[in-house]
Amino acid sequence: MQIAQQATVDLLAGWGVQLRPRRLARLSSGATAVVPLTGDCLHGVVGLELNAALIDQLPPCASCSPRHWAKELTNQLSGRVRNELLAEGVDIDMGVPSSLQFAQVRIDTSQLGAAEFFYESGDGVVRVFFDFDPLQDPGFGRLREATPLSEGQSLFF
Repeated sequence: MQIAQQATVDLLAGWGVQLRPRRLARLSSGATAVVPLTGDCLHGVVGLELNAALIDQLPPCASCSPRHWAKELTNQLSGRVRNELLAEGVDIDMGVPSSLQFAQVRIDTSQLGAAEFFYESGDGVVRVFFDFDPLQDPGFGRLREATPLSEGQSLFF
C-alpha cells in the first residue's frame, strides 16, 4: 500500500493540494469514482472519495463537475499505481473510470485485498480505497515485457 499512498500524495501535490494523513473520516458530500484493474494476479478496483472542500481546492475548471474531478483523479492514481507495479514485474490493465452518486463505499478492510486510507488538506478530505480478489502469485521481481509509461504518456490499444 505504500505505493498507493505515495502516489496519492504526489498526485494531489501536482494539482496544488498538499495532503497529510488523517484518521478515519465519514465523508458526507462530494464525489466518488472507481477504476477497475485486472491482470493475471488480481481483479478489483481502486477508488477515491473526495469531499466538496477538497474539490474546491483543485484548480478552477468551468466544465468540470465534482464527478469529473473524481474520475480524472482516480484514473491518474490508477495509472501511477500501474506504473509502479510494472516496475515490479506485475502487469495489470486499467478499465474506464466510473463515478457514483456520492455515497460511502464500504469495504471490509479485514479481508485480504481490501484497504483504505485517508488524507486531509484543510477541511478537504480524500479517502482512497482498494478492493481486490488476489488470484495467484503476482511474481514481484520477475521481469516482464511490459514497460512503464512516463508521466503524461498515453497508450492506445
